[in-house]
Amino acid sequence: MGEHAAPCTAARPCAPIRETPNGPIPRFHIAGGSLALQPAPRLARAVAGDLRPPLTMTTSSRSILPFPDRREAGRLLAARLGRYEGRDRTVVLGLPRGGIVPAAEIAAALRLPLDVVISRKLGAPGNPELAIGAVAEGGAPYLNEEALASTEASEAHLAREVEHQRHEIARRQARFRDGRPLSLPERATAILVDDGVATGSTAIAAIRALREQGVGRLVFAIPVAPPDRADVLRGMVDELVVLATPAAFWAVGEFYEDFRQVSDDEVVALLARARAERPGAPAQPGQV
Repeated sequence: MGEHAAPCTAARPCAPIRETPNGPIPRFHIAGGSLALQPAPRLARAVAGDLRPPLTMTTSSRSILPFPDRREAGRLLAARLGRYEGRDRTVVLGLPRGGIVPAAEIAAALRLPLDVVISRKLGAPGNPELAIGAVAEGGAPYLNEEALASTEASEAHLAREVEHQRHEIARRQARFRDGRPLSLPERATAILVDDGVATGSTAIAAIRALREQGVGRLVFAIPVAPPDRADVLRGMVDELVVLATPAAFWAVGEFYEDFRQVSDDEVVALLARARAERPGAPAQPGQV
């Protein structure tokens, strides 16, 4: 993330650097098996200014920060999603690993099925923690042109990284879902959940993948996001539920008292518990 700013001085100290709300932040994806870059139309329109009014953080939302942990954040989100309780053809999807914890709280409170949608960051050359895009199961890779330009990632690097992350997605499908791909009811309402958004790459890849799968309604529920990212994401889904959009934003973890890492074993346990807690639930059409 980055923005152009005046030099730091004693009178004007440096602030955390992040993307500007209205800067040119086009997004691209790899088409099929090639590396031809194409614009992502909905996001391009959002960057061009075709957005609903920006989200603002109310006094009540300021007062909830920091969240004690991911479970409490999930309970707070569930309270905002009560209209979906017990609704047919509606599924809660956590972004593993961290997003599965609030997703499990939402699914339990709303009496809805729980699953995951696996999305993986594409790392920059020499710096795998820096996202230059992401790829999600069932969808085309999504690339951030600004990050690509700043890192000078080659097409060969992109191809290797996409292949590597697709292998990791397959590994997690085997671990979390016995190797099965994500299967949703026809024209489902999908409630996608994460524990927060910083740059939004993995969330955007998941949103695009779910759109490609033909979901009827897409809700994205997150505890916290920067205002500019919230605005962009709001233009990509049918409904965005975000509890707090603090202007001063460096990392998601700073807004939690307990932000310990979530393991694969925890993801498996939460999915198993969700299935056990709904033994008499009717099968969702289209699910196996």
